[in-house]
Amino acid sequence: MGLLPCHQQPHYPQSNGLAERAVRSAKHLLEKCARDGTDVYAALLNLRNIPRDGLPSPAQRLLSRRTKTLIPMTKAMYVPKVETQIQAALTRTRQRGKAHYDRSARRLTSLQAGQTVRIQTDRGYDRLGTVIGRALQPNSYQVQAGDATYVRRPHLLHTPEQYTPPTTTEVPLNTNSEPLPEPQPNVNQPQTEQVQEPPVVVTRSGRISKSNILYKDYTI
Repeated sequence: MGLLPCHQQPHYPQSNGLAERAVRSAKHLLEKCARDGTDVYAALLNLRNIPRDGLPSPAQRLLSRRTKTLIPMTKAMYVPKVETQIQAALTRTRQRGKAHYDRSARRLTSLQAGQTVRIQTDRGYDRLGTVIGRALQPNSYQVQAGDATYVRRPHLLHTPEQYTPPTTTEVPLNTNSEPLPEPQPNVNQPQTEQVQEPPVVVTRSGRISKSNILYKDYTI
């Protein structure tokens, strides 16, 4: 059984928000330069010298001074200065972002070992599993589904269904030297086709989606 790391949750881009936001800023910069017909390198140079969110510019944080740009500046602005309050400003910015994010958040109910849950995938809550216990990551659980163990929390839905783990059938060993006789098909009993039941689809709200009975005779 493989254990998936929880550095970033699948289907949850917010867990990798720092990289996602950096890619978004780079795309916006390239789109603006392509739309206005300006130089990309000049835009990057200005971006490194612009302070934002109450923080010094990236050049000031890295080089302790401003770099020369196409924007006119005085000689006093090029004097090197070591920035010492960067960590406190970063903490205030992160706390402000967390407060905005938690405005619509709600505390999730705790899960117990042995509870049956459904795991959300690209097709909804269509995978059934059981909770093994808490994971090392905060607010996360180890869930067994099939032959694999996953670490999840935002995409778990508690369900009253019963989960039965897959079992492997062992073939008895033949201790005799003679080979086992091959099973003969029973000609008297008519062979019936096995009809595969459609999988149960559970929506995001927990409702079981049922197909329309008008189209039960058709293959969709």
